[in-house]
Amino acid sequence: MSFGVTNHLKETSFDSNDTRALSALGGYATIAINNANIYSEIERERETLSAIVDKRIDPILVFDENNTLILVNASGRKVFGLPDLHCGTTYHRFDSKCGALDFLTQEETEQSK
Repeated sequence: MSFGVTNHLKETSFDSNDTRALSALGGYATIAINNANIYSEIERERETLSAIVDKRIDPILVFDENNTLILVNASGRKVFGLPDLHCGTTYHRFDSKCGALDFLTQEETEQSK
């Protein structure tokens, strides 16, 4: 992608200040275009991941390092009875709604009983 600039305001050609300003503007435009392309790619990947996760029959709950729920699929909502749970809920508030903290942190031997 490229663009051109013509000087209709002055009879003379662009001076060094004009050239520097136009060069900076071009750099900012390039950064903005690249950021928009990256954002679009991330959104496509997020939508793909969301579709894959929602199609799983296993409950999937993903928490970040601050124990904030960042992803839950339809099976997770159904198993834990959380139809209105929104991502961004902290782990402790999530626990108070359905006792999931005990379920998720119980020993493996207890789960197999």
